[in-house]
Amino acid sequence: MNVVPFYVRRLLALIAIGLVHALLLRNGDILVPYATIGFLLPLLRKASNRPLLVCGLIGLFFPEIVRIVWGMSGIPFPRRPNTEGMSHLSSNFVWVRYWYSIAIALWPASIPMFLFGMYLGRRRFFENLSAHRRLLWGVLIGGLILGVAGDAGIEFMIRAWAKSRPPVWMLSLATLLKSLHAWGFAAFYSSTLLLLLQRESWQRFLAPLGAVGRMALTNYLLQSMLLVPLCIAIELFDLGTPVMGLLLDIAVAMIQVPLSNWWLSRFRFGPAEWLWRSMTYGQAQKMRDERSVSSQFPARVAGESV
Repeated sequence: MNVVPFYVRRLLALIAIGLVHALLLRNGDILVPYATIGFLLPLLRKASNRPLLVCGLIGLFFPEIVRIVWGMSGIPFPRRPNTEGMSHLSSNFVWVRYWYSIAIALWPASIPMFLFGMYLGRRRFFENLSAHRRLLWGVLIGGLILGVAGDAGIEFMIRAWAKSRPPVWMLSLATLLKSLHAWGFAAFYSSTLLLLLQRESWQRFLAPLGAVGRMALTNYLLQSMLLVPLCIAIELFDLGTPVMGLLLDIAVAMIQVPLSNWWLSRFRFGPAEWLWRSMTYGQAQKMRDERSVSSQFPARVAGESV
């Protein structure tokens, strides 16, 4: 069976969902960039691991190469728009047009993550995590060091060039450090979680998070549905502090974790996952989880009197 046409439909459906999200809620949407970069994977599905590594390294530096070449071409780099006084929807449209106009200098930065995930899938890494405990510990420690070092480097450059315009190479280095900082902490968080899941007690404690992951698209969109109206109402855009962001994250998690578990105890997919799946297959998918119905009403399902 050729899965590529199916995979392409899946990406196109995600692009459509992402566009609606970007225009109506959060212009900094990640669904369209991720789906667009996803078209690269079928081209490399039969490549050996070495080309994956080479393409990943190219992806790491590609945005900066584009910026340098763009600067050498003499074509002015688009300026960030000024949307002060605009309505939320009008502002979103302007920002989406801006983000997409410079997409080639931003979106390829995701390529290393995609290809690394592809490599781990090939190695069936997640099917036998207990055999990789030493590697996970190495990733945990290395990720923490990389994350802290990247953050410190960015902070140093901000202070060093606070009163003057930094050279182009310094801006490129700052962008690279930002990526390494984000990936380092992401590796630290994920490896910590995977190590904890090796213990039965932690498996029980963390089990509710599984439902959040199964409804990842729904929860991503729900975050915007909860936070964007709040930020509009109390004018929080661009004014929130890290502490405020953490508190909002905790508040959203307190809603999403129980809601996700409640929903999946009754339905097969999250609402957005159902829409995505239905768009991919071209027909409405079965939503109700018959197993959950059977467990709640066993006598009625069996045809017995209640």
